[in-house]
Amino acid sequence: MSSGTRAFLRGRWLLVGLGTGAAVLVLVLVVSPLRPGDGVDGVGAQLRAAFKPRDTVPSGPLVTSIPPGCGVSEQVRDRLAPHGEENEQSYDADSQSCDWESNKIAFSLGGGNRTLEVKVTKADGAGPAVAAFTRDLDTERKSTRQKRGTVRKVGGLGAEAVVLDSRRADVRKNSDLYAVVLFRSGNVVVRVAYGGADHSGGDGLSIPTAHKPLSAETVRDGAFAAAADIAGNMGLGADAEPAIVTPTPEPPVRNIPRACDLLPAKETGRLGIDGSPLPALWPVLIDDKTEGATRDACSWGANARTEIVSIADTPAGPGSEVAAREFERIYQTSRHGGPVLRPRDVVFRPLTGPGDEAFIVFGRDQDGGGGTAQVLFRVRNVLVRTDYQVDEGPRVKALDRAYAAAKVAAGVLGVPR
Repeated sequence: MSSGTRAFLRGRWLLVGLGTGAAVLVLVLVVSPLRPGDGVDGVGAQLRAAFKPRDTVPSGPLVTSIPPGCGVSEQVRDRLAPHGEENEQSYDADSQSCDWESNKIAFSLGGGNRTLEVKVTKADGAGPAVAAFTRDLDTERKSTRQKRGTVRKVGGLGAEAVVLDSRRADVRKNSDLYAVVLFRSGNVVVRVAYGGADHSGGDGLSIPTAHKPLSAETVRDGAFAAAADIAGNMGLGADAEPAIVTPTPEPPVRNIPRACDLLPAKETGRLGIDGSPLPALWPVLIDDKTEGATRDACSWGANARTEIVSIADTPAGPGSEVAAREFERIYQTSRHGGPVLRPRDVVFRPLTGPGDEAFIVFGRDQDGGGGTAQVLFRVRNVLVRTDYQVDEGPRVKALDRAYAAAKVAAGVLGVPR
């Protein structure tokens, strides 16, 4: 779907037809201009100058139902698993699993067979989908015992996609190659696995057929074809032929300050922050089980808090790539208030900085009195959050001071203010 078509369909329901005659209902949500007010009237000139004019991170498409057959067209299914038999499907409102297996008779006589497996998972929104993608990638990587460098990024497929190679031993201990593609788009995560072997020779009766393993190129092209077919049929974004891409590596930030050092004493008075810094016991920015992550948090009384996370390169991917994924997850969740903030009182604005990407959000407390402003920014493999809380009154004070604190923290980290 072109960008022009997406813009035309902003906020509208789109019915995407499938070759099987089924259909899936998708709400297409894309970038939108931000109105001049939106709860930020009266903020300081520095913060206002940092506002982006548009929110450029799409929150959709949002799939409301998963089509039968996991979105795979009959034509692609027949090409990848010729004369295939559909094994039992599992289905509920939020996920569907399908698999097809070809040449079962040949396999029973000693030959090979091709297998196509698909799982489509629907999350509550784009933020939860990013979290689900992270969990699925971790599970897939560990289950296939991948080594560093074998998780490869894929372009032209959804918001983010990767491919992994794996091997499986069949009942005759033949080791067959499979390609696993995992991609996400909007509120959906899709897993495609394709591989196996062909059969040759024999008569299919008294003389067993020969086992002929599929090549790495064949299984990868098949997995890409199925994934692109699903993305196109479900309106999930397949703007080009899927292909492995090699991102330009970003050097990690190596000198990581403690969270309590992000706001030096000479700055806290200017920022209206009272009290002495105390290490916080519960860093909350990302999960404590995130591989390669080092977390630290600090608080000043009840009105200010900082948190910093650095992520090292791991077999899951470069630290900067993992940090960018975590940033998007928090971005998507914060845009709608998250699990704590009151949605009707949330003010959210993407920022031009500090760092590579940043946003500011304010939400009232559940009792409706005070509230907290938070700035999150990313510098390559590092995430930093600065919070400023007010007990009552206008949100402008909290917004300005949270942003000013973020600028100070960025300077300590070595990022131009």
